Amino acid sequence: MIKFAKLSAGKAFVIGSILCGILFFQTQAFAQFELMSKIDSIVREAIQDRSNPNYLKPVVALKANESLVANADPDTKSFYAQYQGFYNSFVTNYDSALYYFDKALMIEGRKKIVVKSLDSKQVKVPDAKNYILQRAKREQVIMINEAHHVGQHRAFAATLLAGLYQQGFRFLMVETLSHKDTLLNQRGYPLANSGYFTLEPMMSNLIRQAIKLGFKVLPYEANKRGTSRSKQQAMHLQEVLKKNPEAKMLVYGGIQNIEENHQKKSWVKMGEEFIKLTGINPFTIDQTEMTERFHKKYEHVYYRQVIKQGWLKNSPIVLEYQSKPWVADTGNLFVNYVDVQVFLPRTQLKNGRPTWLSWGTAKKYYKVDPKKWNIKQECLVQAFKPSDAENAVPIDQIHLKQLDKPSYLVLPKGSYQVKVWDVEKRLLMEKRVLVK
Repeated sequence: MIKFAKLSAGKAFVIGSILCGILFFQTQAFAQFELMSKIDSIVREAIQDRSNPNYLKPVVALKANESLVANADPDTKSFYAQYQGFYNSFVTNYDSALYYFDKALMIEGRKKIVVKSLDSKQVKVPDAKNYILQRAKREQVIMINEAHHVGQHRAFAATLLAGLYQQGFRFLMVETLSHKDTLLNQRGYPLANSGYFTLEPMMSNLIRQAIKLGFKVLPYEANKRGTSRSKQQAMHLQEVLKKNPEAKMLVYGGIQNIEENHQKKSWVKMGEEFIKLTGINPFTIDQTEMTERFHKKYEHVYYRQVIKQGWLKNSPIVLEYQSKPWVADTGNLFVNYVDVQVFLPRTQLKNGRPTWLSWGTAKKYYKVDPKKWNIKQECLVQAFKPSDAENAVPIDQIHLKQLDKPSYLVLPKGSYQVKVWDVEKRLLMEKRVLVK
């Protein structure tokens, strides 16, 4: 115990200040932990039954508790915003997902990226799908990433599947899948507890489409203790290739995981671990940098320039400079060390829904009129295949908030079971519909 009486006034003040500072930061850390736990519990209570989740309640409950983080520290605000981003994407509020991730990434504090001018005469902008499929002819393993709140990334990945299958690719490895769902390929579609980001319809549809084409869809997420997540993921990929040495594989992962190298003081990513384990140099494709943000000012400066030049319009492109694939300097902040970056166009809407929902697949707009359907409250409208299990992930769903105008489900032709739920997941309506 320190006896302040025997210390000089100055020393006592300094030591006392240090102790008060330690106590302050301990109190702050505890408050931060408590608030994060509160946010986490809001979500967990809403989706405690993962086999039958309430998609809508986390969105509504988090919004109702937004004041909790008004004066919180940046990490807690980011934690809250990421949850909002993910759960808004699950109910296809994709614009809200972008909005919250602008906050989650704290982009205001990003290091300014120095722009190097490009000679436009030496720039080519081939169609991204065609470029990737042409390059795939000489590849055994392709890795493509996504931002976990951006459905557009899944929509683009889905456009590659048929062409890759024709070239002999037979395995689709998906990061978010649970190892426990051993019947996925037999069943043909994900259930609500097949994974985490598989709760989002576009992710689920990506997997559906792959299985229908003939891909074997497998998980590769880390599932043991004692080894780093990145290395475990790479080991799971290696196991598949050991059993199928000539197999061609598409690996679908999150943001930085596919990087083939790493910055000093950064962790070794799955892509780099994979190269070390297998000796295979994968073709790595980034979708997460040259993509829209809710606020244009937060978009990568090169992304804005490419749009300004008129090079990026309605379809994804890659950029070749001096006859080589060009990858931007991201300021050592996000994805570096990849082979190519895809530039994805800003979202365009038709009937209030993103047009990229129909990329690669013919779909129709099915009107949901709140007045004709006698819907009088905020709700979730889901469309399922009639033959799907009760806890399947819907083909599409919409969060209905505006009751004075129609909204639209975006669906392939066929028969669907449409269910309407309130915020507490009470069934308000159920009907069979035919999309022609």
